[in-house]
Amino acid sequence: MTRKGHRSLAVTYGNERLEFAVEPSPSRLDSIRIDVDPSGGIAVIAPTSASDSAIRAAVRRRAKWIWKHHQRHKGPARQHRSVSGEEVIYLGRRYVLKIERGSDASVKLKGRQLVVRVVEGGTLEVVSAIDGWYRSRAKEYFAHRTATLYSPSFDKITSPPPFALRLMRRQWGSCSPAGKLLLNPLLIKAPRTCIDYVIAHELSHLRHHDHGAGFYRLLKTRMPDWEERKALLELIAPQILSTAAKIEES
Repeated sequence: MTRKGHRSLAVTYGNERLEFAVEPSPSRLDSIRIDVDPSGGIAVIAPTSASDSAIRAAVRRRAKWIWKHHQRHKGPARQHRSVSGEEVIYLGRRYVLKIERGSDASVKLKGRQLVVRVVEGGTLEVVSAIDGWYRSRAKEYFAHRTATLYSPSFDKITSPPPFALRLMRRQWGSCSPAGKLLLNPLLIKAPRTCIDYVIAHELSHLRHHDHGAGFYRLLKTRMPDWEERKALLELIAPQILSTAAKIEES
């Protein structure tokens, strides 16, 4: 499935077709990074100057590693992402996964269902489509909430800070000394109140780069109930936060 600002590519490893979504790198780095979700979804973050051939070459160099990663995760976690009737989570709500075959690929919410239309119907195609949809929705929703929650009086900047998506093993987000936010795309599965807490937390680091008293005073001022939101997120974290394998091609 091709989304605005993204494109889909594939390479062949043995008899297996590895499909992946290509995302433009939000940074100035000239490297290609490959993120592999435990369920098997592949995302490639590449500079806008990288050609399709260069991206495919980078994936081929790691194809054996990616394939082994798929084999390790053929259990329940992978099945949960590829079988009609299973549950998926989005913004804290549960939806029933429905997989359809069609002439074009798409992912849409219809009522209480997440309808995934695929062309060939292979597991990798389904997983890639769902992961791509999650990332697309995360990018759009996080941008909206960052713009809403940011405040010139709190953050001492005149516009919302830039952010990028990055799968992280144990974190929901981070803020660099330069003022750039990193947000875990899996956070899009959490309730809206929890997402707002993570973004408010990272925005507060624009003024306080540690977790000292000043940081918590600012966080309390901008979000008085942050502790309740944090407690809820910690409670549901095991359900939605899975480890992510990341490798980078230099």
